[in-house]
Amino acid sequence: MEIGYGTLENVLMKMFGLRPAQRSALVGRLKYLARLGFPKAAKVGRGVRARYSVEDLIHVALALEITDLGVAPVPIVERITRDERLIRGAVARAWRTADLPGPERGRWSIDVAVLSGIGTGGGAERATPLIAELAAGDVVAEPTDRRDLPFDERRSALGRRSRILMDAGKFLRDLQDAIGEDDPGRVPDFMEAMGAIVREERANAVIPGSAGRAGSE
Repeated sequence: MEIGYGTLENVLMKMFGLRPAQRSALVGRLKYLARLGFPKAAKVGRGVRARYSVEDLIHVALALEITDLGVAPVPIVERITRDERLIRGAVARAWRTADLPGPERGRWSIDVAVLSGIGTGGGAERATPLIAELAAGDVVAEPTDRRDLPFDERRSALGRRSRILMDAGKFLRDLQDAIGEDDPGRVPDFMEAMGAIVREERANAVIPGSAGRAGSE
């Protein structure tokens, strides 16, 4: 599945529940990310229209999710680009658990303090993966998942917390729903693309074979 810039913009508007008046702000964010060469699909020559894959769409949505919490785009882009392979595995695992009850779904812990440069200076912090995957029952200090709030209210809701806890399954389902709202005909292509990600990770022995949601096989 590949989409053009206009569809990318529309899907993100719907995914984050943005109002028409907020479109220009979203466009500004996307243009800034493009100037950073992010996602890779944005790096095209003059006069050439960019085409975005499902993974590009996931990466952009994830970057917007984190920047809305007050983290500068540059370190996020660097981490997503560096951790692309690890993120693909995390996405595959989250997708396979997306239809399970909340506590059993894949969750991602993201250390905002490290991304923001608070207390950095050691090599271990610079090497910290963007996403730490949590198993059912794992507890994270000061967790918060603000995806239930309007996009422009999440930063203030985070307050002084140093770590966010994302419901990864909900994140991916919200993306699927936004694609369907924009064009229902693209949903089967999205499902197939997600299934391909899962099959690739399974082939690489990153995730164990188990029952998953429709489209993951």
